[in-house]
Amino acid sequence: WSRDSDDCRTKDPLWIAQRLVTSRPGEIVLVHESQEWTLEAVERAVPDLKRRGFSFATVSDILLP
Repeated sequence: WSRDSDDCRTKDPLWIAQRLVTSRPGEIVLVHESQEWTLEAVERAVPDLKRRGFSFATVSDILLP
């Protein structure tokens, strides 16, 4: 990954969402699944990222087409 969401170091969804929305095109962002604070952060960040033209894929989708 090229950006760590820090969701294993903080449970603050606002902090995590800010890390996500400052991502740049082409970055692979590490997030951990099934953590309540991570899910909340993703729900906050994804609409903004979509408006900015970002698309989403898993690492498997990218590396194993």
